[in-house]
Amino acid sequence: MTEPAELQKRLELLQGISIFFTLPDSDMRRLARKLRPRHVASGEEVVKQGDVADRMHIIVSGRFEVSETWAPHHSVTVAVLGPGDFFGLSAMKGGTPQAASVTSIEQCELLELLTDDIDAVLTEDSPVRAEVERLVERSGAPITERLGLAADVGDDELRRLVTSSVERWRRRAEHPLAPRDTVDAASVVLRTYEGILLELEPAPVG
Repeated sequence: MTEPAELQKRLELLQGISIFFTLPDSDMRRLARKLRPRHVASGEEVVKQGDVADRMHIIVSGRFEVSETWAPHHSVTVAVLGPGDFFGLSAMKGGTPQAASVTSIEQCELLELLTDDIDAVLTEDSPVRAEVERLVERSGAPITERLGLAADVGDDELRRLVTSSVERWRRRAEHPLAPRDTVDAASVVLRTYEGILLELEPAPVG
């Protein structure tokens, strides 16, 4: 049985997740009671891109790296997640492969919510389910959409824009006076753009 103080902490975590904003308090409490704690060692892959998972994860402590593979043996960091963030949302839309891999950067604590437990609480017409479907569909958007560009932008123009972004974010990541948090965030964005640039490089001839 979950202790009152622990239950309150779990409720606060759930209440901070946007997809649950419209959930009635009674349903929120039911979900909070079903959350399962999990300790994660540093460097552990919790979610693998392409797998169909059976749970979503909420970060209590620690940081995770989110990476996507767009070509064989080519992985790009697209985000770093911390306490209060969540991942594995595709599990709530049955049969949907995970859009990215998620690996711990340090020792972490998670709360996991099984899809069976979610299904037991949320009705089919719940606004939460509609929001989940919208977010899952968005996660598979093409590069141009993620960068906020027109779908018909040419390869040369796309390459020029991405190269410019690489140079801009590298300056921020390497600035000697920048705060540590700014450097970390800029480095993640830099790696993302560098990966996109590699993907855009013309295939070698011969």
